[in-house]
Amino acid sequence: MRQLDLRFVPIGIAVWLAFLILIRLIGPTVFTIGSPLLPIFYVLAIPITIVTIYLLSAVTRVPIQDMPMPVFVMTFTALLLDGIAVGFTSMYGETHDQIRAGAGFLLWGGGMGLVCTLLLAERARAAQRQK
Repeated sequence: MRQLDLRFVPIGIAVWLAFLILIRLIGPTVFTIGSPLLPIFYVLAIPITIVTIYLLSAVTRVPIQDMPMPVFVMTFTALLLDGIAVGFTSMYGETHDQIRAGAGFLLWGGGMGLVCTLLLAERARAAQRQK
């Protein structure tokens, strides 16, 4: 198992904050239960997540095959902040539906980040083995 790299904690905070700002800016339009745009954003999260992983890999100079642990650190950081935000604040919106939809989207994004990173890392390892 790779060692925890805590330099990814601030990156996790920054990514969480960026998505919190996005949710607040477009919240009432998109992040409400029953919004027809909500499923579209869930689907769009997948390619955005993949691009973000490659971008973070390039910026931090961590090879894609080694990104699962950094993404884990970023994700658990974001999940802790998400729990605090949902439990103690109204950061995700003014109504229960907005808070629920916004927090659900962040949980989806975190899960997709973990899954996508594992798949991309395995693909990179397989490509290396074939060389």
